[in-house]
Amino acid sequence: MTAPTSQYLANTVSLSCTASTGTEPITLAEAKLYLRVDTDDDDNLISAMITGARAAAEGRTHRVLTQTTWQWVASEIKGTVQVPLTPCTACTDIKVNGESVDPALYVFVPGGIGAPLFAQITALDGFPEGAATVTLTCGYAQVPEDIRRWIYVRLGDAYEQRESFAVGSNFHEFSREFIDSLLDPYLIPNC
Repeated sequence: MTAPTSQYLANTVSLSCTASTGTEPITLAEAKLYLRVDTDDDDNLISAMITGARAAAEGRTHRVLTQTTWQWVASEIKGTVQVPLTPCTACTDIKVNGESVDPALYVFVPGGIGAPLFAQITALDGFPEGAATVTLTCGYAQVPEDIRRWIYVRLGDAYEQRESFAVGSNFHEFSREFIDSLLDPYLIPNC
């Protein structure tokens, strides 16, 4: 996932993906059916292209698409802070000074699937001071169909046209393709 702009990373010290389910929004079988590929010869290539198309969609939308576990180190958690990843469905642990914080000392509100756009953590009375290491579950349980359709089209383009340009072709590049409008509802403002 491409990191959001500084507005969303205000108190972030570090942010890293620590675990992934390894699943993609489109399976190899679905991709081969879409591409009309009957052999297994290009399975590795197609799998890599699926991953590349998903990463491109994440880069454009600034969202985590597949279910992953993230570690976010925040300089502090005071009051209410936004989690810099979306969608974010669970906060499984917060550590301050190496000690897990009692879940009764904070409130976690999921975000990114409906409202609010970003998950929030609110520190309650007694929440310890200092840098916090937060373990989060992010991504969609089911990637929205518009994003999957965008990935299919990008996958088809990449599979059919494996070069960045074609010699001798009459080629017009538009600043914004119609297919990109499928991602519009998922774009994060100011990213």
